Amino acid sequence: MSYQSPQGPLYQTTYLGFYIRVFPDRVEFKHSSGPQSVPINQIASVQVGMPLLMQITLETVSGATYAIPTTKKKEVQQAISQAQANLPQLPIQQPYHQPIPVGSRVKTYGSTKEFQRDQNRMAKQGWVVQNTTSHQPRRSIGGLLFVPFAMFRPPKPQIIVTYQKMS
Repeated sequence: MSYQSPQGPLYQTTYLGFYIRVFPDRVEFKHSSGPQSVPINQIASVQVGMPLLMQITLETVSGATYAIPTTKKKEVQQAISQAQANLPQLPIQQPYHQPIPVGSRVKTYGSTKEFQRDQNRMAKQGWVVQNTTSHQPRRSIGGLLFVPFAMFRPPKPQIIVTYQKMS
């Protein structure tokens, strides 16, 4: 699980056959489950625990924890902090500022052709389609009674479009 680094460890210690080696890019250690290696940028915390308990606990960003016996708790914690402080810093990205909607409109169209024609007109005015749904209206009972043949022809679906105007 470990590989040879051109640079030796920044800090290393052993205790009762267990070891901890802090490298600039990783921490190698042997604990109850055997040898392990964790990238230094994946270590979320180093807990030194109670004074009489001779172990540290490494917690990774994914939530995994490793209890490692050692008498040099503070030294290991400082070495890991130093290695993390020396990691190359990524450039800070500017936050993305999404345009703020200044208005909304809901329109209902009887056909796709009507929707496409009006969508182009709305886009020229600065409106953007936010949501589109189709609705199949039902015939009323009164409509079926007065126009009995209407029950053989379903009503035309409606296209309901929500537009937003951005700042």
